[in-house]
Amino acid sequence: MTQEATRFRSIHVLPLLHFSVYIGIIVGVVPGVASGYILLADLPISIVVFALGWQHPFFANLWILIVCTLWWYLLSLAMEWVLSKLREPKDVIQFTIRRDTREGP
Repeated sequence: MTQEATRFRSIHVLPLLHFSVYIGIIVGVVPGVASGYILLADLPISIVVFALGWQHPFFANLWILIVCTLWWYLLSLAMEWVLSKLREPKDVIQFTIRRDTREGP
């Protein structure tokens, strides 16, 4: 097995943090006020939760737990891709101006 396959990549940090905090909210370890902050952090995806939450709280919680965690995984993948593009060496073309050393017209 290669080292790349066994090492913990940084793209797993944000989704794991999201998943852990929301499980803590569901179990009761983390205060329920944190769910409001999670909904704000997940805002493009959590719009569905605002629609589902009133009539179907189970499906709203399931949406936050699964889809919003996948959203953070995709955001982390995109961030890793952008950073890898910024880090890779660029081909730079250098132009040199040669001075003519001859004197006169």
